[in-house]
Amino acid sequence: MRVVLALLAASAHAFVRPTLNVLPVTKRPALSPEMAGAIAKAKDAAGYEAIVQETMVKEDCTYEEAVERYNQYLFDPDGYSIIKMNEQIRDAGFNSYEEYFIAEKGQEAWDQRQGGLGGGKHPERND
Repeated sequence: MRVVLALLAASAHAFVRPTLNVLPVTKRPALSPEMAGAIAKAKDAAGYEAIVQETMVKEDCTYEEAVERYNQYLFDPDGYSIIKMNEQIRDAGFNSYEEYFIAEKGQEAWDQRQGGLGGGKHPERND
């Protein structure tokens, strides 16, 4: 009889859902540049390595630097583009995009650009 009860109890636990220990959003691991690179490398290792090698040649950097740059690009393409644009502006001898733009196109073009951007979300209509 004890054996039957033990089997019934054991089989009943097979149908009980295990408790899930879900971490709160603030404690979940987030995607990082390294993780983005690992995912890309797992999907297409040859393509990943080809891009890293190409980056080494184009940007005259070491393998580790090229991996870091490509992983950053994979993680946040828009942010990487902004970083690269700022590097190019600094390399050209300017402290900011504003200085660069004014040197290239003039103060009047800058003022016109700023006026077009600061017009608000809903420009007035002339119906």
